[in-house]
Amino acid sequence: IQGADYWDGEGDSGITKPKFLTIETTGGSYLSDINLLNCNGGHNTDGFDVSGSTGITVKNSVVNNQDDCVAVNQGSDMVFKNLTCSGGHGLSLSVGQSTSDGSVNTVKNVTFSDCSVTNSANGIHIKTHSDAGTGSISDITYSNIKLSKITKYGINIQEDYEDGSATGSPLGNIPISNLELEEVTGTMSGGSSSMAVYILCGTDGCSEWKWSGVSITNAKKDSSCNFTPSGYSC
Repeated sequence: IQGADYWDGEGDSGITKPKFLTIETTGGSYLSDINLLNCNGGHNTDGFDVSGSTGITVKNSVVNNQDDCVAVNQGSDMVFKNLTCSGGHGLSLSVGQSTSDGSVNTVKNVTFSDCSVTNSANGIHIKTHSDAGTGSISDITYSNIKLSKITKYGINIQEDYEDGSATGSPLGNIPISNLELEEVTGTMSGGSSSMAVYILCGTDGCSEWKWSGVSITNAKKDSSCNFTPSGYSC
């Protein structure tokens, strides 16, 4: 790929840029020791995007970017271990890509462990699309996640995502169940709008969350939660 042919400095309004790397598989993929670098000034520069896959493992890798370090859209049985993320939007689930097919809007049995997130907008981010059809997120684990210099939310879980932004009106069309967080610790950047934990669930949209050892300091705004996980107090 010749950079000058595609990276014209015009962003999304210029020539359509190719994806750096796409792996098409039904599952059973193991990726390790990958270093992804997207220089400052980019947009939608996700590190690892995963959709429609089963049995994916990503380990011992580094992502420097301006968007999600990991974004899981669809699939099951995934492990993300020992990742170092910097500059982006954190370890994310973004679910609700279809208005009619519930299987496309389903994520199950995903584990993030022994990861660090620094100089990023979010540490952990789970968002469901309120303009999508029905679906579900279940059996998700974040374990031993270290955060530092997070600017917006240490943990951001929202069920009100639509057309690229939050509406403030959550729906429970894609409920989140069995969400386990253990030893998620670290610090915010200390900016005036920083918040350790933000939870916005729709009606019947959140259930059976178990959190332990969650401690995020140096936030300037109080945490905001309309659902309280077991083992944590907002």
